[in-house]
Amino acid sequence: MSKDGIAFCLNSVDLVDSTTAMTSFMSKSTIILPLQKQKGIFSFDLTWAEIKTLKPMLNGPSIEAGLFRNPAVKNEGKFMLLSEFLDFAKKKNVGILVNIKNAAYLASEQGLGIVDAVSSALTKITLDKDHQVYVQSDDSSVLLKFPTYKRIIIIDEVISSVPEAVGKEIKKFADGVNILRSSIIPNVNGFLMNSTQVVEKMQAAKLSVFISVLSNEFTGIAYDFFSDPVAELATYISFGVNGIMTENPATAIAYLKSPCANLDADLPYTILPVEPSALLQLVPNGYIDLPKPAPALKSSDVVAPPLPPVTKKTDRQNVPGKETSSGQLNTPLKSTFFAATITIIILIFMLS
Repeated sequence: MSKDGIAFCLNSVDLVDSTTAMTSFMSKSTIILPLQKQKGIFSFDLTWAEIKTLKPMLNGPSIEAGLFRNPAVKNEGKFMLLSEFLDFAKKKNVGILVNIKNAAYLASEQGLGIVDAVSSALTKITLDKDHQVYVQSDDSSVLLKFPTYKRIIIIDEVISSVPEAVGKEIKKFADGVNILRSSIIPNVNGFLMNSTQVVEKMQAAKLSVFISVLSNEFTGIAYDFFSDPVAELATYISFGVNGIMTENPATAIAYLKSPCANLDADLPYTILPVEPSALLQLVPNGYIDLPKPAPALKSSDVVAPPLPPVTKKTDRQNVPGKETSSGQLNTPLKSTFFAATITIIILIFMLS
């Protein structure tokens, strides 16, 4: 959200990673410890008029490795209001997922009601009853504010198991979970290990399971898939997940529409999933230290306290080097860190 309370579409509350803000507003760079440890230029420190003077910047998961996505058009496109995107999705008849983060901080420290903004925008747009709309958050209290929509809780830590009681607790406020790939098949140094039963345990609690985030860049794909994003798709889909979240939907759609994706079809060629840990077994003993299993999911990992009321903040004193009560430190920008506030993406559905 902008300083004046405008909800718009962006993958991060820190404008540095996805816009040209650093060239125009470096003086507004700050550290806000509740959000991130590194310095950034935050959307709620700029008005919507100021944000519109920026250009978007195409981002990707492998920039540190020197792999840029289509650098010729890295600053193409424009910013869209939340309401504009919902209207776009309605006209194109595509599924919608609204991802809300940092709602408690925005309400208590910035005086911004992101939950109210999203709720209002969804209420104003008239969608068909069968139009797929999901609300996703890492905060259970946010999801409780959207009882009429399908809700997904983000579990952004690797887990190895899900106790039955925890699954029942999640079901009280969510219809599904968004888990990391490594919670299904653990990964060590790029090699797949033996799979877990996280998908089965979540589905036993009547929760849909989504995985994220898939992309085509080979640097983010385990060696077992031989740099093939289609093999990765085939493998995770074979575990019975209910949906995937991907940065390359064209690849996912092409796979899902391919007759070769049907393992039961009598075809000369079928896209087969890989066998987890098969490649790791070929690595000589002592070359890789196997990590301890990830912890089991706990209720405290997913149940958050009630949201605070929206409290209008006093104007922040932008004094270099001065730390405020909210943990903000105003210093020159040197590095950045990703922290999403609201993201809207297309959700690729694949089963039932």
